[in-house]
Amino acid sequence: MNKTNKIKTFSFMSLDGYVPKAGDYTAWLPEGSQPIENGYGFHQFRDSVSCAVMSGIYHATLQASDVWPFGDKMCYILTPRSFNLAPDVKADFIITDDNGYDYKKVVDQLRERTDGDIWLAGDQGIITRFMSQGLIDEIILNILPVTFGVGLPMFSNVKQIQDWTLQNHTIYSNGVVQLHYTADRICGCLENG
Repeated sequence: MNKTNKIKTFSFMSLDGYVPKAGDYTAWLPEGSQPIENGYGFHQFRDSVSCAVMSGIYHATLQASDVWPFGDKMCYILTPRSFNLAPDVKADFIITDDNGYDYKKVVDQLRERTDGDIWLAGDQGIITRFMSQGLIDEIILNILPVTFGVGLPMFSNVKQIQDWTLQNHTIYSNGVVQLHYTADRICGCLENG
């Protein structure tokens, strides 16, 4: 059993730090600009993980938008209660309580269930919760060349100070900048207020 599975994210955000709606990052590209043919390395990223974990809210957003980026990967949905899934969705539920839940328990469960790396997919809420508990090992962040000034911030109310090491960066011809970071260490806890 592999206990060192990495928790990895692949996300898009605006230059001023806001996240696009699920499956909508191409609408944020400057007029006349097209997404890069290789999908910003998304397919290679997806091939590098054995499963995905997401919130129930993110799952519902994807289902409503008819976008399913996970292919045939097993998906784990973190939710306070189970619900009906589309017949072609390969998924299971992990029942959680969003109020102060210890997501390390989720990571431990996922590491018991899978042999490879784990894709933390989805909305900024779940990414913030995992980051606040120091549970993300790698971040691939695609910064889109657009600003909005309002919206959902990519990282909101993170409770940990954590060091990250830049592993790689790519500048695409359409202005998207991709940053690949790995976690180093947690430096301390932030206090509210």
